[in-house]
Amino acid sequence: MIAEGKVINVGRSLIVSEGTIRDESGKLYAHATATNMIIR
Repeated sequence: MIAEGKVINVGRSLIVSEGTIRDESGKLYAHATATNMIIR
């Protein structure tokens, strides 16, 4: 299994990211997106 994550967009107060889980042949098992608030 291969898990990957990346940041899609970074704004002043929000970050949008996504993650995937695939097997060695490339078959997709899971995909998720998340929106997170930056608190400073």
